Amino acid sequence: MDTNMNLISDNLIKYSKLNIGNGNIIGNNVIIGYPSRDKLFSAIKNNLSFDKIICDGEVFIGSDCIIRDGAILYERIKIGDKLQTGHNIQIREDVSIGHNCILGTKSVIEYDVRIGNSVSLATGCFLCPGTIVHDFVQMGPYVVTLDSKYLDYKISPSKGPIIHKNAKIGGNVTLLPGIVIGENSIVGAGSVVTKDVLPGNVVAGNPAVIISSKVRD
Repeated sequence: MDTNMNLISDNLIKYSKLNIGNGNIIGNNVIIGYPSRDKLFSAIKNNLSFDKIICDGEVFIGSDCIIRDGAILYERIKIGDKLQTGHNIQIREDVSIGHNCILGTKSVIEYDVRIGNSVSLATGCFLCPGTIVHDFVQMGPYVVTLDSKYLDYKISPSKGPIIHKNAKIGGNVTLLPGIVIGENSIVGAGSVVTKDVLPGNVVAGNPAVIISSKVRD
């Protein structure tokens, strides 16, 4: 790690190895490589202090990223070039994020999420475990994806939504577990999506229904 080519706050807290490119800005009170839950429980069992927890999962950060104050990045994360975050975002373990992405202030990315290139998430978005977001997707503020229909994983196993290339999701939209949002589709603000959205469709409402079967130019 060549920190000489980056602007990194002196109060960065680092729990795991950081593999970082050049030209990055990392703000105050940022945590890198925070331990996953199994490591925390193991530390309790073995009577370990925080500084003795071993996080063997590396964090990879590309070049020219801006990670603002208060961000928490867990271990085993891979981030491409030119990520920009707002303040106080959280990225859980086993997440990959492509190039040229934006994560708005207070966004939360749960574990095992895949985000492509040139994806934009506005303030307060929540991506549940297993969510897959393809390239060029845009989400308005406070979009929520859900992975368990009954909030009981014994009854309804976790299955996050899949959002395909160039889809646009309006603010305050909720996507139910396992929903597939087709390429080039649009989901209107405030919608609750209970069924798959076909490519190119425009849907809105609670529950969301088709407004148009073809996106206008």
